[in-house]
This record gives sequence, structure tokens and C-alpha cells, in this order.
Amino acid sequence: TYQKTVRTGDIGSAYNSTLLVTPDNVDIYVRLEQGLIQPPRGSIFRVNKAMNGLPPSGHQFYNELSSEITAFGFKRSLIDASLYIKTYPDGHYDYIAIYVDDLITSFSYDTDYTSFAEHMRKRFTYKEFDGDFAYLSLHITQLPDFSITVDQRALAENIIELSKMETCTPIGSPVSPSHAGISSQDGD
Repeated sequence: TYQKTVRTGDIGSAYNSTLLVTPDNVDIYVRLEQGLIQPPRGSIFRVNKAMNGLPPSGHQFYNELSSEITAFGFKRSLIDASLYIKTYPDGHYDYIAIYVDDLITSFSYDTDYTSFAEHMRKRFTYKEFDGDFAYLSLHITQLPDFSITVDQRALAENIIELSKMETCTPIGSPVSPSHAGISSQDGD
């Protein structure tokens, strides 16, 4: 049994590090909003780098990120394009899951992870977090025995606050089991 360390990583300014290559090499042009700079009247600009909101940007960034991960020996899962798996001769596996520019990794050995993080820093601005961290809306804690807890307490509290329900009285179940139409066998 291998004890895996879970870490998360973030690629800073992900799209800014990605050159824009569109399908069929079509150039994309934009007209700048007033106030950014004072271009000559009627000017348009060709986009060289990927930008948020531009459909080909996400695809191009994913291709570059995928290329770096597979260059490190991982293979993309046939079931889920965001999951990468590396198999070792001794039978252990390491895993990387990506969501846009966020990575969550599970490595058996710290030296393998350190090599991976160094590899990523050669191409991207890569920040890593381990132990107790947030990933998407999940709070993840890895305990000394390598067990992992995952909760969404902060997200739930934020939803309660946004809904202005902080003063509501919480109950275990929204409907009493003695309510008409629910027999005692239904919940057993």
C-alpha cells in the first residue's frame, strides 16, 4: 500500500502564458474600448496571446498544459480528459486532475512530486499548496496518517450568508417523519 500525499497547484496568469493558435490558423482581431489606449480612429488589433472569454483560449491552454503533463510521463485517462495517470514499474500510480488552471495531485513519493513541480515551473508560473487547502469549493485536509477529509462548510456558510439566512434555526430534516403521507417504514 502506498501512502499518497495530496497537493494542489495553481498556474498563475495561465492564458497570458499561452500563444493563441486557432483552428485553421484564423487570426482574431479586437477593437479596443475607449480609455485603454488612444488608438488611431477605426484601428483593430490582432490577438497574439490567449485571453479569458475567447473560445479558442481555453482549448489552447488545455493543449499546452496537457502537453507538459504528458511530457512528464503521465497518460491522459480514456474516461476523463481532466485526469492523468502515471504508472510505475513497481505497480504504484500517481494522479493529476486539472480544472482550467488548477491542479490536484496525488503522488506516492515527495521526490516525484518535487520533480513534477520543477518541470511545471520551467513552462508556467506554478504555485503549490499542501496539507490544508481549498480546491474549487472544497476544503481538503490531509492528516498525518495520510487520510483525507473533504468538506464544503465555507461554501455552505457563504450560501447561507448570501441568502440572508444566518438567523434561521437549523433543523435536522425539513419534513417531520410524522408528517401526513410519510410512514415510519419509508425512512427505514
